[in-house]
Amino acid sequence: MSESISRITQKRYSFIDIDPGNLDVSLVAPELGKGVMVDSLSTGTRDMVYLMLRIAIAQYMSRTGEKLPLLLDDPLVHFDSQRLQEALNLLLELSDETQILLFTKDELIKTWIQKELNESANLIVLA
Repeated sequence: MSESISRITQKRYSFIDIDPGNLDVSLVAPELGKGVMVDSLSTGTRDMVYLMLRIAIAQYMSRTGEKLPLLLDDPLVHFDSQRLQEALNLLLELSDETQILLFTKDELIKTWIQKELNESANLIVLA
């Protein structure tokens, strides 16, 4: 999960920490050298973290058998343009492994994904 966070944020954040006791989530801010609670970050960054958590949970639960599909309802709406592009690339790559149903109101996202999809991808976009 830390690798995906690093990729989407262009290495702005490269480590995620989840407290096993209370499940609080924080990202290590390089300029501070310590964890910053996700609740204190921007809406787009919070959405990105929670998207990565959902993906990681689905992958974890799929380890022993059939891959779980991902149902995503407009998870990219608050992403800036750079993070949006990286997240779309990541979802496209994940679609080679598992089925993804992405609901979005953004026609540009739908158009981009339809243009980039290959025949083996399992990504369905509903706008």
